[in-house]
Amino acid sequence: MANASAAPGGWNDPDMLEVGNAGLTLDEQKSHFAMWAFAKAPLIIGTDLKSIEDKYLNILKNEHLINVN
Repeated sequence: MANASAAPGGWNDPDMLEVGNAGLTLDEQKSHFAMWAFAKAPLIIGTDLKSIEDKYLNILKNEHLINVN
């Protein structure tokens, strides 16, 4: 089984960042982004940036969490 924590030369990859997609409340999307940042996962956006609402884009632009990541 692979190591489940980020280390030099590797990172956690929990799949697709769901911020901006349907299915999660605003608070769940904030939590989702925070968990990804704390897990040191790649912050690869999984939504269409041409149609994302500002409230979701603001989550993705959270500089404090990006710096944690």
